[in-house]
Amino acid sequence: MKLYGIALLPEKKIINELVVWREKLNEYINPPLLGIDENLPHSSILQCPFKVDELTFEKLLEINHEIKSINIPEMSISSVYLKPNNWIFLDYTSKESLFQIQEVAFKHLKNIIDYSSILKKSSYKGYTKLEKDNFEKWGYRYIGKAFIPHFTLGTSKKENQKIPQELVISFNESINGVKFKFTDIVFYEAGYRGALKKVISQVSL
Repeated sequence: MKLYGIALLPEKKIINELVVWREKLNEYINPPLLGIDENLPHSSILQCPFKVDELTFEKLLEINHEIKSINIPEMSISSVYLKPNNWIFLDYTSKESLFQIQEVAFKHLKNIIDYSSILKKSSYKGYTKLEKDNFEKWGYRYIGKAFIPHFTLGTSKKENQKIPQELVISFNESINGVKFKFTDIVFYEAGYRGALKKVISQVSL
C-alpha cells in the first residue's frame, strides 16, 4: 500500500533543532534519522493511499485557501512519550487548530483515496478500536477523534519498554519548551515507517 500525505511544516529553525537533536538519539531510536532534504520533521494531517495524480498543486491551494480562516497559534514542544506500538512522539501545545485543518483536508481528499489498495493488517497490536476502524476504512489510523497531532522521532529500540530516562533528560535539556510556528502545508510521498520521503507540492500558510 503506497502512502501519501498532507502535513504542516514548522519553521526552519525548529526543523534544524529537531534534526540536530535526533542525531544524538541513535542509541535509543531506530532509523531513519530526521533530515533537511529527506525525512523532514513534520506534523501529518492525513497519510493515506491517495491517488498521487490527484494530489495536485491546485488542490493544495484550495485546501490552503479554506484554512486561511483558521487561527494557527504559536506552539511549544511540551513532552516526549511512547505511543503503542513502540512509537516515540513529540507532543506540543495549542494544537486544537490542527483538528479543524484535518476536517478541511479530509473533506477535500477522502474521494481520492485508493480504497482498493487498503489491506487489513495481520495484527492491530497497539491500535485502539477506533484506530483499527479508521485504518480499515481509510488506510490511516489517526482520523477524527483518534487524531493525534505530533512530531514522530521513530520507534524505540527497546520494544514495550518505557522511554529511557537518558532520552527524557536529553529532551528536557535540548528541546522541551521550544516555541515554533507552522509555516507551510505540503503534499508528500511517505517513505520508510511513514517518514516524509519527498515533498510533492508546498505552499506557505
